[in-house]
Amino acid sequence: MHDVASRATLRPRLRFGTATLRAAFATLVFAGLGWSLFDLATQEIKEVRIHGALSEAERNEVGAAASAAIVAGRRTAADIVEAVEDLGWSHSVRAWRRWPGRMHVAVTREPLAARWGDGAYLTTSGEVVHLPDDIAGEGIPTLRTQQASGVEAMRVYGLLRGAAAGVDLAIVELAENALGEWSVQLDNEVRVMLGASELSSRFARFLTVWAGELAGGVERVQSVDARYPAGVAVAWAIGDGPVPSRTASAAAPSTGRDRPAPAEGCGEDQCPADRIENTETETLAFAELVPIATQRVPSGPPPEDE
Repeated sequence: MHDVASRATLRPRLRFGTATLRAAFATLVFAGLGWSLFDLATQEIKEVRIHGALSEAERNEVGAAASAAIVAGRRTAADIVEAVEDLGWSHSVRAWRRWPGRMHVAVTREPLAARWGDGAYLTTSGEVVHLPDDIAGEGIPTLRTQQASGVEAMRVYGLLRGAAAGVDLAIVELAENALGEWSVQLDNEVRVMLGASELSSRFARFLTVWAGELAGGVERVQSVDARYPAGVAVAWAIGDGPVPSRTASAAAPSTGRDRPAPAEGCGEDQCPADRIENTETETLAFAELVPIATQRVPSGPPPEDE
C-alpha cells in the first residue's frame, strides 16, 4: 500500500519535471532561432541589382535611392520599394532579397505620351512626371500650355493626331498661348494656327487645303493660319526683303490698299500688326483654293467677318 502511494506521488513530480525541461528546451530553441533571425536581418547588403528597361541615369537614381535606404537601416524589401516609389516616376516597383547580401529591384516606368514644356513629361494618363535626364528621345510630341492642364492638352493632341496621320503628317509640338489659342508644329516644319475654338474643323480645313494645294511646295510654306471662317492664310518664306502679298477671303474679299513698309530690322513678333517682313501671305478660299483679291496682309489675327 505504501509503494502504491509513493508511485502516485512520483508521477506528478515526473510530469512537472518533464514539462519544465520541455519549456526550457523550447526557450533555448526560440532564443537561438531569434538570434539567427536577428543575425540574418542585420546582415550587410553588399549588392543592389536593378532590373527593367531604364536609362543609365534612371538606373543610377534607383540605385542611389535603394542604397540610401539601406545605409539608413531600412533593409526590407518593403523599405526599398517605398524608397524607389518616392522618386515619383515609377509605374511599378518590386524588390526581393537573395540572402545574405544581395537586393534585387525591378522597376517599370510610367508610359510616356509627351514632353510637358521643358524638363517634364506627361504619362498616357495625363500625369506630370519628372525624369532624371532627357530619356524620351524622338517619337513623342512636346506639349506647351499656359492655361490648359496636362489632361486637356492630351485631349486636344488626341483630337488632332489621327487627322494628321491620315495625310502622313505628325504633330511634333502642340502649344497654347495666354489667350487660350492653340497651334501645332508639324514634322514638315510647318506651323498651323488654330485659335481657341473649332479646333477639329479648322485643322480638317487646313488638311484639305494641304492635300490639294500645298503639299507640293512644302519647302516654301512657313505657316498657315486656319482661323478664317472659310479658308486659310498661307505665309510663304521667299527671301530676305519685304515683299507684296496676296490674300483671298472666301467670306468677304477685301479691296487692296497700300500699307507702310516695315521698319528696318523689324521682326514679325516686334513690328506693329500692319507690317510684315520676309513672308508672302496668301489666303486660299476653302471652296475654290485660289486667290480672289490682292492686298497687304497684317501679321496679326485674321479679319473679322463683314
